[in-house]
Amino acid sequence: MTMTSTSGIAINQSVATAFAAVAAARAHEVALCFEGQRLTYAEVERQSRRLSAGLAALGVKAGDRVVIVARNRMEHVFWLLGAARIGALHTAVHSDWTAEELRRVVLDAAPAMVAVDGVLMVSARHAVQGSTVREVLDLDDAAAMAKFLSHGEIDSDAGRPDADMALWYTSGTSGRPKGVLWTHSAFLFNSLAIPQAVGIGPGDVGLRVSPLAHNGIAGAVIGTMLLGAPVHVMSRWNTSQVIDIIQKEGVTWTNLTPAAGRLVLDTALARGVTTLPSLRRLLVGAAPTPPDLLARLTRFLPRCAVVHGYGATEGYMAVCRPTETSRTDGSVGEALPDSEVRIADEKGVDVAPGTVGRILLRSPGVMHGYWRNPVATSQALSKDDWLDVGDLGRMDKHGSIWVLGRAFDVINCGGYNVYATEVEAALDRLPGVHASAVVGEPHDLLGECVVAYVEPDQGIKLDVEQLQEQCAVHLAKYKRPARITVVDALTRNGYGKIVKKDLQAGARPVPVAEPVSAVLQPHRSD
Repeated sequence: MTMTSTSGIAINQSVATAFAAVAAARAHEVALCFEGQRLTYAEVERQSRRLSAGLAALGVKAGDRVVIVARNRMEHVFWLLGAARIGALHTAVHSDWTAEELRRVVLDAAPAMVAVDGVLMVSARHAVQGSTVREVLDLDDAAAMAKFLSHGEIDSDAGRPDADMALWYTSGTSGRPKGVLWTHSAFLFNSLAIPQAVGIGPGDVGLRVSPLAHNGIAGAVIGTMLLGAPVHVMSRWNTSQVIDIIQKEGVTWTNLTPAAGRLVLDTALARGVTTLPSLRRLLVGAAPTPPDLLARLTRFLPRCAVVHGYGATEGYMAVCRPTETSRTDGSVGEALPDSEVRIADEKGVDVAPGTVGRILLRSPGVMHGYWRNPVATSQALSKDDWLDVGDLGRMDKHGSIWVLGRAFDVINCGGYNVYATEVEAALDRLPGVHASAVVGEPHDLLGECVVAYVEPDQGIKLDVEQLQEQCAVHLAKYKRPARITVVDALTRNGYGKIVKKDLQAGARPVPVAEPVSAVLQPHRSD
């Protein structure tokens, strides 16, 4: 049976074959734009075929891993398509990762070769010492690149729909990154699912600002191009440039993290920009989005569907539909087309609508498994292909999903469950608070208590006592932070996610001397 997306693109084929068909049909149309360069579909296809030939000349074959460590640049697209054509696994690593972090990936993935930005060559050479890597290629060395791309083009396609095509490493915000395997079919499904669900087509213009060294390249770049829409890619985040490109290029759709969305709003206000009329689709995701931020974005973009999306490196799950332009209730929408999402208890039994449980996903886009980690794979994937990545949520009777955060983000305070995301949402709405991170810390009597770290808006000095008083308006006593620490800036990874493990690493026991009567007194269960 041929599984076909709503765009008519079959997902049970190789990624290279799927892109080649679109490239042939739209050969002379613009596909990819980067810092003033504009490449047609035919040029992108030609570059990827040349890269395939270069990889083959180095002895890279089907099943080998090919690592690229680079800031945003066009090569990410060429390397993904080029590796896919010879059956190799595309493995992208964020350019901000340290040499030690890169070495962990090299030792784990055992790649055949590594391609890096020139400024990262020293770190890369250190990372590959004693590894399987046969070649480290400097992407900024013109002579080396000319030699690498001098072997013509490969027309054949060794990719198979059910073969592994990409190896993504999780962001590692809560622990050591794991390698996530996507097949060609899974990649195509995930590439097309969200752009199709929000109505992207040939008349659109995309913008990608977030790192391409991430599975977000699937829908935001490859999927958008597969649907006939050109994509502008920025090398690094610059809020004013984001606004300029949207205005100049008539960008109609993009995706932003909540933190990035807030920066765009604040910068637009400072510049006197009242709206961005070309935008008709804005996907906000990668982290919980405060309802007040969604409301602000909706007011700023009255002609744009501001929707929330939800997914994991292991598979894309849900998105609000574009007709829900005023959706500010915190829901991430319904399951994506051809996907099943359910909420279950610890035993895997479905819970009643509105009840908190673990979010489970089953779809053609679910990962093949964790790379060389059968124990983690068996914990995340059931025998009947339901995926559990450790997120908690609830679903109403209509199928709308609310994400409450990671299972480890549940703080057991004196026997009561406190969801970190709920406390963070309360803090984030307070005046002067730019962002917050809530974790559980050891407590001599309660087991755990709630503590918060708060990052102020630029130029604002926050008063901790006032924050505590304001928390009392929004939170039950047992949910209020026992301690609030104001920090200059919360640690974030390259994808904009706050790295909580850094906060938890410095956790210290909170003594019994702190007030606990509010927790010990009977009250309703939450």
